[in-house]
Amino acid sequence: MPASPAQIDHLKERRPEGDWDQKQLTKGQAADILTRMRCGKVKYERVFQQAKKAKEVETKLREAKQCKEIKVGRLI
Repeated sequence: MPASPAQIDHLKERRPEGDWDQKQLTKGQAADILTRMRCGKVKYERVFQQAKKAKEVETKLREAKQCKEIKVGRLI
């Protein structure tokens, strides 16, 4: 069964230069491609969010450490 027009449109929208042939693409193959694209994006976003959160935690720890330090100016 050939891929539906909606699947083909979605593939063109997301990846116009794709290495897939529209005329020989089946519904199952199109669904697999779309799933891989969607899941790959989710995985990338999850890794990006974890890195961002780790950086925020590190910044907070650094700020807390700086607050605990006592700095005294030059004594006469």
